[in-house]
Amino acid sequence: MLSVVTPTCNSEEPLARLLASLVPGAADGVVREVIVADRGSTDGTRAVAEAAGCLVLEAKGPTGVQLAAGAAAASRGAWLMFVAPGIVLPPGWFAEVTAFVESAAGDGAAEGRAAAFGLPTDRRARRVGAAAGRLRRAVTGMPDPDQGLVIARAFYAALGGHDPGHPRPAADLYRRIGRRRLAVLRTEALRIGDPS
Repeated sequence: MLSVVTPTCNSEEPLARLLASLVPGAADGVVREVIVADRGSTDGTRAVAEAAGCLVLEAKGPTGVQLAAGAAAASRGAWLMFVAPGIVLPPGWFAEVTAFVESAAGDGAAEGRAAAFGLPTDRRARRVGAAAGRLRRAVTGMPDPDQGLVIARAFYAALGGHDPGHPRPAADLYRRIGRRRLAVLRTEALRIGDPS
């Protein structure tokens, strides 16, 4: 179902935490592959990725180049999931993603819908960040790039994918998807370093 793409650069620890949170989805068969598009890390990022069985690509250039290269290399999932190292998904995250994908496919809307993960709201220390995210969404209609993206490969291609030269490629892709076609899931994406 999912080909996961993550862009890295000296992301050893954040990548390890992201990959650990993806394991339940892989065990359930939802995650078919993880592609690490690396900008030339000099730490243990590559070793972590290879030990976890990820496909590692050299993708030197800005984040848009990494994301586009990772998407181009994806071959096992009909859906792409873009998520940054440093994001940790909670146990059971894959159930809601599976429900979203099945609903979109069942409605015949797979090539016209995408989803982002929610911002954390459950702890007082996270409320300021969550409130800022809700304000951004209210003003612009778009989620924060840290919320990741789940999108059908065909829809991604129809939109032209990530713009390799755009300074904010995730935000640019959200804009091209449009607020009416972009759902925000209840499952929250927690950035490493947020208080627990």
